Amino acid sequence: KYGIPKDKKIIGISVRDWKKADLAFCDKMSSAVSEICNKLDLYPVFLPLQPKDNGICEKISQKCGVKNTVIKEHLEVSDMLSVISNFYMTIGMRLHMLIYAASCAVPVVGISYDPKISGFMEYARQDKYVSAESLDEEKLVLDIISINENYEKIKAELLEVSKLMKERAKHNCDIVSELL
Repeated sequence: KYGIPKDKKIIGISVRDWKKADLAFCDKMSSAVSEICNKLDLYPVFLPLQPKDNGICEKISQKCGVKNTVIKEHLEVSDMLSVISNFYMTIGMRLHMLIYAASCAVPVVGISYDPKISGFMEYARQDKYVSAESLDEEKLVLDIISINENYEKIKAELLEVSKLMKERAKHNCDIVSELL
């Protein structure tokens, strides 16, 4: 539907506006996306999780200088998970993107604007995240390259973490059911 090439690995990117973000956030992100995609031959797909994320995704998309796609339509959770499961890796700023990627065992670099982001990344045993407040473009690129170089190991870790998180969530539901 979107004309995304079938012969390329896809890097999913989901960012949001944030009032305390680095003033050069869009420039740094677009430069990092360009460098990552050129070095690793990846195709970027911007996936706004909320309608208000469309603007910043579109802005970075236009500046990055590589062919890309922005999925602007609202997706139901099942469709969102289907799309994310086809990503090779992701860059995520919203907590739900990180959760969805981890549950699909898709390696992710987080962009932390709130302790919940870094907290989730640590909970998911993933140490690749950068600060939105002072975005370190070089670290972002190096983290993506590191994921690429250690892809199978990281994917296996995420499969294990995903299984554990699902078991814990089911256990929580069982406890609530017993209480009710």
